[in-house]
Amino acid sequence: KINIIYNINVPFNAKETRIPFSASPLVIAEHFTFIELSILREIPAYEFIGCGWTSTDKWNKAPHIMKFMEHFNFISQWIVYSIIKTDSVDERILLIEQWIQIMDAAAEVVNYQFVFEIYGALCNPAITHLASTWAGINPEIMAIYKKYSLLTTPSGRFANYREKLEALPPEVVVPYIGPFLTSLVYISDGNTSTKSLPGVPDPVINFQKFRSYAAVLNDIMVPWGKDMVFYLHEDLLKRIQNIPPVDLSESELFQLSQKLKS
Repeated sequence: KINIIYNINVPFNAKETRIPFSASPLVIAEHFTFIELSILREIPAYEFIGCGWTSTDKWNKAPHIMKFMEHFNFISQWIVYSIIKTDSVDERILLIEQWIQIMDAAAEVVNYQFVFEIYGALCNPAITHLASTWAGINPEIMAIYKKYSLLTTPSGRFANYREKLEALPPEVVVPYIGPFLTSLVYISDGNTSTKSLPGVPDPVINFQKFRSYAAVLNDIMVPWGKDMVFYLHEDLLKRIQNIPPVDLSESELFQLSQKLKS
């Protein structure tokens, strides 16, 4: 059970229909954190066995992992669209600044899933090529953005992110599980399940492979977010849960952004 308290006094401008204008970065981050933790906590242990999320039958073998991954892509794509759907450079500058501040708030509430979703959106080619927009970003806010470029870098198998994660109790964290899933795939695909030994006629179980796989599972299967407490505005939560899908492909988003005055 996730600890949730609905409170109508949570600061939220109910008259504003556009997110993220409707609440402070911290309030937005907390509502997204509740939603993402809810999805994460639904994943059963067996879905991490056998890398089912990479198979052609992935929605049957690992439906909850796929839902978590699809949510990541959906939110990143929606953030991209929220920025490029306006012709106003000033409004795009404001939106990017707000998303950077929300990303900072997501790190404050220790929701790394949301941090990676926002950073992934801001690194999308549809956003990065908007030179005039980026040139207008407040330098202090730009410094925050660069800080998270170091956290999210994949170098050293996400060494900076893993270091942050290991320093925190999992009970107060919503993780980005992408690096864990990648490690499982590398272990599974890069090692045979059996191996030959000198003087032994038949192949034997490659215990080293399964120990390595189990070590990663041990890092994943912890009580993520168990001690988190959420103070949410029910109306704002429903608005976020009902964000409409973006019916545009990556290439279509990029083409749309190319029509803008950068």
